[in-house]
Amino acid sequence: MDFKGVNCVINYDFPESASAYIHRIGRSGRAGRSGEAITFFTEEDKPFLRNIANVLVSSGCEVPSWMVALPKLKSRKHRVDRDRISFLTDED
Repeated sequence: MDFKGVNCVINYDFPESASAYIHRIGRSGRAGRSGEAITFFTEEDKPFLRNIANVLVSSGCEVPSWMVALPKLKSRKHRVDRDRISFLTDED
């Protein structure tokens, strides 16, 4: 899917890999336009943050030094167990 004019992508779920991150943020700033990506993470995601930080550094972005200094992981992907979101209907 290509949505023209998308200049900001917000990741509410931390991506499972660096390639998933690249795919998600690729929706912003297409065709040479500038764009912005915001990714939220939890304490459980923090060990996997280094891979994303390295992608940012290699693309010329400023990254806090503590992110790059995180220990390297052997595993490339992760999936954090999260509680399911419940939806209330008008009948509840």
